[in-house]
Amino acid sequence: MVKKKEGLGMSNSEQAFEQLKFLREQILRFGDAVIISSKGLGKTTLLKWLIRTFREQPENRCIVFETFPKLIHELDKMPYMVIEDSDVVATNEYPYVQKGDSYLIWNTNYFLVNEEQVKDFLDKNKDVIFLIEVQDLDRIAWFMASVIYYFYRKRYLTAKRYGLEKIKENTIFFCEESYAMLDRAVISKTLFNRLRKWHGEMRNLKCHMVCVGLRMQSLNAEIRAKMGLILSRCSLDDFDLKINRILRKSKYRNKILDFQIGDFLYTTTDFKFHVQPFIQKGIPYLWQPTIKPKPQQKEISLLDAIKHLLHIKRIPEPITRTMKATEKPITETEQKETCESCGCLLTKTRAETDANLCQQCQDDRATEEEFEEF
Repeated sequence: MVKKKEGLGMSNSEQAFEQLKFLREQILRFGDAVIISSKGLGKTTLLKWLIRTFREQPENRCIVFETFPKLIHELDKMPYMVIEDSDVVATNEYPYVQKGDSYLIWNTNYFLVNEEQVKDFLDKNKDVIFLIEVQDLDRIAWFMASVIYYFYRKRYLTAKRYGLEKIKENTIFFCEESYAMLDRAVISKTLFNRLRKWHGEMRNLKCHMVCVGLRMQSLNAEIRAKMGLILSRCSLDDFDLKINRILRKSKYRNKILDFQIGDFLYTTTDFKFHVQPFIQKGIPYLWQPTIKPKPQQKEISLLDAIKHLLHIKRIPEPITRTMKATEKPITETEQKETCESCGCLLTKTRAETDANLCQQCQDDRATEEEFEEF
């Protein structure tokens, strides 16, 4: 009789956990993995077990992405951060013509408003969850790619200076909705090509990905083909078009459509295993940021910028007024002083103040200097 392991609550816990450990070592050894099955067969349950299995080793770090508030209530205790829709903002859009195409493609750049808070969140916590409330798939993919690049770049600089042997920590990215990362049809071509490059080098820098999807046809083969497959019962069109050929040498080729809830097949080693219901240990908690976002600098409008750059001077209108009794008449010597900019007459006193400029020209020059400083 197999003894129960404390905290798992399963009759065959040791055997099930050893299977998950074997799967963990396979993912770390060969790279990444993607879980494909129909709805309700235990994809999320397997993902939660894998996160717990990876977190058991101190040299592993888990970064979880989700777009639906599910894992923040069902995973073990760990901090999570909410990325709101207003946090990922488009900066500019520009058209370009792709080589070989005859139509314009719009490319958009984005920036993260709370970038300092996200960096502080990653620096102060080992295992984290990102709840992404962004509406557009392109912005969701951009945020995920930004977090991946943050770790990729740090590992790259470490390897460049000290060598790959100095990288001791494994970073595993868990993506609940993999179509936001691996579907070329929903994200920009520029971002997808960057992901292809990073993904080809990530495993050398001890960065790995574990993704979850409903349909294999939604995932682009240029990235998916480099990942190990964990399959369960799937839709018939997926089976006919993809899985039937992938499993042509597997002994489970004709049995996978009969898999029960919790049954999965790791295609790399043709290894079938079963996962039990997940029992939670603790509750994830919302992380409170310690860094306040910097106030955004007010941008000058395009019309004001053009006005300042061109600096169109207005022709001064002639000033007609009656002389008061207390004022002295302007002499001929004083009338010889004229403004160097617009040519209007100046008194001697005013001419001495600022290099023979009238008040209007002085104001214009001060405005121009202020804009140049800006």
